[in-house]
Amino acid sequence: MQLIPFLAAPALVLALTVTAPMPAHAAGSGSAVVSAADLATLDACLASAVAEDRSPDTCIGQISSPCLDAPDAASTAAMVGCLGREAEAWDQVLNREYVVAMRNPERRVRTALQQAQRAWLTSRERTCGLWGALEATGQTGTMGRLEGASCWSDETARRALLLFNWNRNVG
Repeated sequence: MQLIPFLAAPALVLALTVTAPMPAHAAGSGSAVVSAADLATLDACLASAVAEDRSPDTCIGQISSPCLDAPDAASTAAMVGCLGREAEAWDQVLNREYVVAMRNPERRVRTALQQAQRAWLTSRERTCGLWGALEATGQTGTMGRLEGASCWSDETARRALLLFNWNRNVG
């Protein structure tokens, strides 16, 4: 398969985004498969936010909140799994929005976006990884695992929404 030159860079960053190691404390269920229902929940919320002229930020938590409220989500592992589901769904939205953003006809815009995305990936890894370090040293107990998973989910959602909004306002 031959990639068009300006699409090769988005494919690389997309691959980096999909394959970047998620800290063990943030991995949730460990599944790389996003359920169609979870993705549909986010897509419906985003479409509704646009149609109703409200902030898409209200879509953060649409998957994890009901999951966390379920009676079977009482354990740390179950809670981390709920947050992992949300993060995985937002990661799909982020990847989709990144591909759209990289269609910008200006090479310097694509280059700047690619550099910003790489920097963000490193920042998310390091920022959310702090919770794992705290947990590993016994400074947070199991709360470190939950905070790390929450950080990963929130950071991924915020980045997806940044690109979502950018595509609607610039693209």
